[in-house]
Amino acid sequence: MRIPGDLPRQPLFPRGGFNLRRPRRSRVLLSLVLIVIVLLFVSARSVAAFYIDVLWHQSLGRTDVFWGILFSRLGLATAFTLIFAAVLALNMWVADRLRPEALPLTAREQAVAGYRNLTTGRRTLFIIAISLVLGFLVGSPAASQWQDWLLFRNATSFGVADPLFNQDASFYLMRLPFLQFVVDWSFAALILITLVTAGAHALNGGIRLQIQGRKVTPQAKFHLSVLFAALSIVRAVDYWYSRYDLTRSTRGVVQGATFTDVNAQLPATQLMILVSLAVALLFLANFRQRGWRLPILATVLWIVIAITAGGVYPAIVQRFSVQPNVSTKELPYIDRNIEATKFAMGLGDITRSVVELEPLSGTELNANPAPLRNVRQLDPFQMRDRFILDEGQTSFYAVRDLDVDRYEVDGRVQQVMVSARELNSAGIPNRTWVSRHLLYTHGCNMIAAPASRTTSDGRPVYLDLGVTRPELYFGEGIDQYALVNTEQIEQPCTDSVTKEPTTGGVQLSSTLRRVAYAVSYGEYNLFGSGLITSQSRILHDRNVTERV
Repeated sequence: MRIPGDLPRQPLFPRGGFNLRRPRRSRVLLSLVLIVIVLLFVSARSVAAFYIDVLWHQSLGRTDVFWGILFSRLGLATAFTLIFAAVLALNMWVADRLRPEALPLTAREQAVAGYRNLTTGRRTLFIIAISLVLGFLVGSPAASQWQDWLLFRNATSFGVADPLFNQDASFYLMRLPFLQFVVDWSFAALILITLVTAGAHALNGGIRLQIQGRKVTPQAKFHLSVLFAALSIVRAVDYWYSRYDLTRSTRGVVQGATFTDVNAQLPATQLMILVSLAVALLFLANFRQRGWRLPILATVLWIVIAITAGGVYPAIVQRFSVQPNVSTKELPYIDRNIEATKFAMGLGDITRSVVELEPLSGTELNANPAPLRNVRQLDPFQMRDRFILDEGQTSFYAVRDLDVDRYEVDGRVQQVMVSARELNSAGIPNRTWVSRHLLYTHGCNMIAAPASRTTSDGRPVYLDLGVTRPELYFGEGIDQYALVNTEQIEQPCTDSVTKEPTTGGVQLSSTLRRVAYAVSYGEYNLFGSGLITSQSRILHDRNVTERV
């Protein structure tokens, strides 16, 4: 009997080796299809919401607004991403070019050498990948500034300048917000670029904190000094634009630049601009010096000046110089505020005239009855509850507030209190999906009463405005969608005999549209309900403020 060791051994690998053939094209195609399906499933709600947004703007005939905002957001995100990525890639490339060729034989330096060997031939690709990823993270939030960007791009003159900086008033509303965002973003981006660049120098051996003696090579020191100088310059630009914020100051007795802002805060801000530029020059000159003592001392001095000149000094002036002498110190700035208010309210061309008032006689009152007949006797704030009791009708209607307008009643223009009888979603009975979205879909009619007339018991005299389509599908407090032109008959208005088909909203004319709304709202009934036909329409975003 042969011992196991003498038995012939099985080959470690099967004859013929592994099957290293490439996978069939059908498998690759199937994998791609599965990946696409998974991605669509994960992003289905976002895709549906995007499609619905397009349909909603299309129903209003304002797709130009939708695409204008979208392209502005995409343009801002792309521009800021590419700018950040380009600047970061340039600095990482410079850090790579400035790396020391020879390294000491230490464990840490051997790790640096290993990093170099690992990235050999792929360093450019590595730099581009890091720059684009960080660029997307830093640049994409700029898309939220689309409104400020559109104002900046379409700025027009208002024709009047502020008395402090002689800037057109439109500058503060249409240009300054976006400029300040760019400066703030640039400062934050430069901080991150400086940190990543310092890390790149450390990986390349330009910064060696563990060794004795010189820890930073002259090349890395010069590179970082330039970045620190750039930060100081951007900070100076930030101080420059912060001066304009003084025109919106609330420190004084009126809003706007007052005595302390003009005579203390503004000089302090101008001083900080000079200090920032001086610190930038010190950083540039620092590469000739050993260590970082000079720029560090300058930065500390910078912070001290910012606290004392920018905060303490204006507070002292306000407390001990202005407050005891407000009537004399603030008077010129109060006049500026008044003039600006007149311009903003369109009151700049008003001329003063003196009117002599004399007691009215009974004869004069009888000869001029029209003004007396139009004197308001009813207060809209006090009459709201009365309107609700008299004309509110049911719990699923709401009278939210009363407004005073002027209508021609009985052949003359009168002050009239008006209110909409809106849908009250919280008061809908039997709160099923059909009740909330197909049955109780609208409010009913307007409530109106002259403000100068009452009944014998002091109640309003309600008017019939002759509204032919009393259904109110939009309002101030409606927060849910409605489906109209369905097989379900809507709750009619009490004074409505027949209801014509509704033409507003988005027509659910295809299965794709119904699926999109069902996915976006997470409501299967929008797709599966048999009450919805190809003529049905969905009304959403019905709050008038949100629609505007």
